[in-house]
Amino acid sequence: MALPKGHETPEVRALQDIVEAAHETELMQQWPLVTAADYALFGQYIVLFSYIDLNLRCIIEAAAATGIVKEAKSKASDLSIEKVESAIQALPGFPKENKRGIARIATMRTMRNLLAHFAVRRFPKHDAYCFLTKSAEDFRRALKAESEPNVLMTAVIQKKSLDAALSEVVGLEKWISYAAAEMVKAYAKGVNIADLK
Repeated sequence: MALPKGHETPEVRALQDIVEAAHETELMQQWPLVTAADYALFGQYIVLFSYIDLNLRCIIEAAAATGIVKEAKSKASDLSIEKVESAIQALPGFPKENKRGIARIATMRTMRNLLAHFAVRRFPKHDAYCFLTKSAEDFRRALKAESEPNVLMTAVIQKKSLDAALSEVVGLEKWISYAAAEMVKAYAKGVNIADLK
């Protein structure tokens, strides 16, 4: 599971300093829970990615049904979403601008992973979130280190950054929904996607 890469601004660094100064018991017991509006925001992001992933899988399965994608050991329907994205980008005639769109989806999925798999608390005095995990795999992948007892892995995200990310995901979901429908129809008719306008 890929996680977002940090984009440390002075504001984010100041928030991370607050997290680092707090004891994990304080974070988990005294910092506020997220609000109903926060849950709705997280849920919208996650559900939009469910639709994005559904459309990506429809594309690759339609391509596999025509023989364009050669299925080796795994059927197209069994591929991880990362392999689905790679296979779509490798489709013959897949336009460069669409490859950029698929790459952007992969980048934005990292935020979805954080929202779906980490615990979260609100900052007491800032419009920001502190995401927390004890996953040894996430420690190894993100920090290149083993997790230690009584040490949480944290990520700080300002609400305004999450709002901006959601806005982008809304656009990506609209685009891939349209593109997937067109590509699936084209593959069903035997049309090369390079001929689509």
